[in-house]
Amino acid sequence: DITKVWPDGYDEIVGLAAHNGLLIIFGQHSIVVYQGAQSPATMSLADTVAGVGCVDRDTIQHTGTDVLFLSYSGLRSFGRTIQEKSMPVRTLSNTITKDIITELQNESDFFRSVYSPEENFYLLSFVGRANTYCFDLRGPLQDGSLRVTKWPASVFTAYERLDDGTLYVGSDQGISTYSGYQDNGESFRFRYYSPSLTFGDASRLKFIKKIKPTIIGSSNADAFIKYSYDFSESYRSVTFRIPSAGTAAEYNVAEFNIAEFSGEPQQIIRKALNATGNGSTVVVGVESDINGSELSLQEINILALVGKTL
Repeated sequence: DITKVWPDGYDEIVGLAAHNGLLIIFGQHSIVVYQGAQSPATMSLADTVAGVGCVDRDTIQHTGTDVLFLSYSGLRSFGRTIQEKSMPVRTLSNTITKDIITELQNESDFFRSVYSPEENFYLLSFVGRANTYCFDLRGPLQDGSLRVTKWPASVFTAYERLDDGTLYVGSDQGISTYSGYQDNGESFRFRYYSPSLTFGDASRLKFIKKIKPTIIGSSNADAFIKYSYDFSESYRSVTFRIPSAGTAAEYNVAEFNIAEFSGEPQQIIRKALNATGNGSTVVVGVESDINGSELSLQEINILALVGKTL
């Protein structure tokens, strides 16, 4: 009788998952975990989690070492327990918590998700909002959250991964596969923008002298380096051309932030671009059109002078 074990007294079952011999029962606002779940005769209550539940059954994905699910505060994961008696819960979407909450508050249709071990991503689609979030599972950031890319205006309504690794994507246009470096035969715009940078002291002026991006891949494409000061939405822009590289490599190169691997030599582009102006905070961004060639932004180095306090 599950009503006797909910930590908050009452909840509704949203979904189920099996992990390391445990049966995980997701409620809307809490979670119950049973051990010995290989047989009903040996099942016993192992743990409960109050205040954290699952939004929808179709957001639950088993990765082999984790169970990912969407809660009302963001994407979460059950970490693999080795020495701890209770199962820890990690938040994986710390960098976009506000965005996820906004999506949840305005979602009118349904959710879809899929895990791809070949591409090392977890896709989460808010179908009514026409937004998909791609979480990179290759390695967490320092705070435990995952790198994430937003795919706006996505029309995806269903996913299915076959045993051979083929990932099928469903939409009102039909069924397609996830491959290549185009969006349904068309180019798409890659955009990355940093948070507001203060260089350790928000009260002093910064004079940006050079911006040095490192880009891997792409071919015959224009890259736009944009920057602005003091939260202004009017960006200054510097453009440079990425030359043709013949057969470009695909090691650690992302389409929608997804890596593929190949033994071909890779094209590494490093540029030192002059910048002007000054301000207390700085935002730096990179944009480029992806059309048949991969592109990966590896890093951006900023050379700046910090004004003296008088």
